[in-house]
Amino acid sequence: MNKITLIGYGKMGKEIERISQSKEFSGELIIEKIIKSSDSLIDCNGETCIDFTTPDAFVKNYKTLSKNFKNIVIGTTGWENQKKEILKYFQENKNNVIYGSNFSIGVNIFFLINEFASKCFKDFNEYSVYISEKHHKEKKDKPSGTALSIKEIISGFKKVDDINSIRSGKIKGIHEVEFVSEFDSIKLEHIAFSREGFAAGSLLAAKIINSLNGVFEFRELIKNKILHND
Repeated sequence: MNKITLIGYGKMGKEIERISQSKEFSGELIIEKIIKSSDSLIDCNGETCIDFTTPDAFVKNYKTLSKNFKNIVIGTTGWENQKKEILKYFQENKNNVIYGSNFSIGVNIFFLINEFASKCFKDFNEYSVYISEKHHKEKKDKPSGTALSIKEIISGFKKVDDINSIRSGKIKGIHEVEFVSEFDSIKLEHIAFSREGFAAGSLLAAKIINSLNGVFEFRELIKNKILHND
């Protein structure tokens, strides 16, 4: 039984706790501890943790996470500017880490679709690329980590203009990518109906992390599974 410490008990934390009790995960992992305040981290340790806090809290606490946990699943976004430094720290301290801008399986397949589409449009300069994302008004990072990942993927093949971000109401998450010319356009869209997909993906990461050795991005693990059946 993989015992999980859940760090962060906002909407995502509550959803992870709920999904962990489903048939898919019961018997394989259990939420052993819930840390609602990052101040409680100092005296908390275990085998595996899932972090869904805030960018500021994660940047403040990542060294404590590294010290107190062998396996770390990072669902928190908004720390991209310090990614290189933080991931290097985890590598040097021999942590097993899975991080991702989005743990939804659908979104990670959406990443692959956009990678393929970008390759198709690579040599057609008459097409421009536009990315837009919409989320609920309480989401702190802007643009979303998912939108930044999409931009990173597409930028390997095409120039991407600025991301259009909207914060309004209770939108769970909408990401759109449009390839546009003066003749036509192709629009790709992912719509999240609930937080359940994000929660299930983070628990899947917690379930497999014991079999890994090192630091991995979730979308690369999904890509390898789809393309190479790893």
